[in-house]
Amino acid sequence: PALLRSRPLLLHMLSAMVAGLGWFILPVHIVKHAEDLGLSDSQRSGLVSCIGLGLVLGRVPMAILADWSGRRIRTFSLVTALLGLANLGVAFIESFEGLLC
Repeated sequence: PALLRSRPLLLHMLSAMVAGLGWFILPVHIVKHAEDLGLSDSQRSGLVSCIGLGLVLGRVPMAILADWSGRRIRTFSLVTALLGLANLGVAFIESFEGLLC
């Protein structure tokens, strides 16, 4: 189909896939990382809860910021890049408190 030969659509699909990696890798692997650090079951489940809460509560202010600035794509790109940097930083954090930040 002609739709799948559309360069803008293909770029959007590729960027959504790459961005999705940053949005979903941390929640999937944080429990194993916390286990490797020796954190308790309750601390590990608390981390997952905090990540979920942060993802849910962070969407509203980011949407307001994106609407206010008029630059939705740039805001999404910035937030995704910051999330990627945060994901990289998790590898160097060795405490429960640090992982919560």
